[in-house]
Amino acid sequence: MGAKWMWSEAHQSAFETVKRALESELALAHYDPRLSTVLTVDASPTGLGAVLAQQQEDGSERVIAFASRALTPSERVYSQIQKEATAIIFGVKKFHQYLYGRADPFVLKTDHKPLLSIFGNKKGIPEMTANRLQRYALFLSAYNYTVQYVRSANNVADYLSRSHPQARAAADGSGAGTCAASADVEDGEINSYLHFISSNDQSSITIKEIKVETQNDPMLHSVVNFIRNGWPRKCPFFQLKPYYNCRFQLNVEDGCILRGHKVVIPLNLQGRILRELHSSHFGVVKTKAEARRRFWWPGIDADIESAVGACSACTALRPAPARAPLAPWPYPRDRGNAFIWIC
Repeated sequence: MGAKWMWSEAHQSAFETVKRALESELALAHYDPRLSTVLTVDASPTGLGAVLAQQQEDGSERVIAFASRALTPSERVYSQIQKEATAIIFGVKKFHQYLYGRADPFVLKTDHKPLLSIFGNKKGIPEMTANRLQRYALFLSAYNYTVQYVRSANNVADYLSRSHPQARAAADGSGAGTCAASADVEDGEINSYLHFISSNDQSSITIKEIKVETQNDPMLHSVVNFIRNGWPRKCPFFQLKPYYNCRFQLNVEDGCILRGHKVVIPLNLQGRILRELHSSHFGVVKTKAEARRRFWWPGIDADIESAVGACSACTALRPAPARAPLAPWPYPRDRGNAFIWIC
């Protein structure tokens, strides 16, 4: 304990020997289209990694190629599920010439289980999946593949996602490892859907207001942190449960939380949203249908029912229920019956 770490020539020599071994024919093999192909991917907080391998006739796996890259500044704020999905897209694009047009499906291995239901072929893309994941799923539909789960301890791409050229350059102090141009492109792609909502929504509430109130809302501030840094295995407190139950559908874009294609409205703006939704004095059903197109927050259906029921204009114009004719009770014929007179 407390000893200073020293990187000597012996360590460097051993490291170079391992690198040469990984690049030699002892580890790498030539691609054979007749063999089963396996693509293993992984994502870390700073980078992406992918390993293309093939299963040999003796049952062993031989690596064809390695690939890794750093995450752009905009990609680093992705939720963990989106980072893992980005790693899949990176690996498929990198090894496109080996994977596209295969008659036999290649195996896509990931250590993030929620992606099995999104990118798997057993059922369609969930409706409330984040927009970026829906685009990724459409891109992958051009390939013939099957998705398999692999434990993180057995993920061979884990090291590559943490050791990429920009990360090593930053560790050595030789470069910051950022790319402003690509970050601008990614930011434009991130914000495109929110800007579409803003330009087509006649509501008086702007994206800037939603962004500010999201930052000031303690609950949504915690949700943003969980989306960016990963969710716990169990819900930490009861008030977070509505967001925890749909955690795989949530993502952050330009400081606003989206559940699929719906904007999550902070508490301070929910009253204004309800007044905007009911400004045309639609009934409960039509008001809910209008809200489901654009907005979401926990208990939105009950809030809409309360707002519509409390509207004085709707109450005054609502037709009264039809009056039933008076029906007299039958006169008793026997003695000894007890009666209660109500005046």
